[in-house]
Amino acid sequence: MIRRRLAGSRRSQNYKQLQFFDTLALYFNRIHPSERREQAFEHVPLNARDDITIIIRPRAAGIYELSPYPFAAQGAEFAYAGRRISPNGQRDGSWSSVLRETPAEWESFRLVAG
Repeated sequence: MIRRRLAGSRRSQNYKQLQFFDTLALYFNRIHPSERREQAFEHVPLNARDDITIIIRPRAAGIYELSPYPFAAQGAEFAYAGRRISPNGQRDGSWSSVLRETPAEWESFRLVAG
């Protein structure tokens, strides 16, 4: 098996792309839909040398605008299940019972070009 090392700039680009997707996921998973506002994601790589800032804005219920739009496909749709819990919801030093007692809810949303 031949192993090739990524050049430093490409490795950095891949790391920044991972950071963007991670923070975009946190935007949806940590903020209730009624509280989501415009947010900027800085240092999103255009290529191995250039970065941009991407702005997300709620446009309507379940629709979020990205500007500039970073995906090749227009209008990406996503859905996930999660549990709405509050930081002070933990009892007896364990989250197990809180998670077991809290029903899963589905959320779906669409990302569109701004």
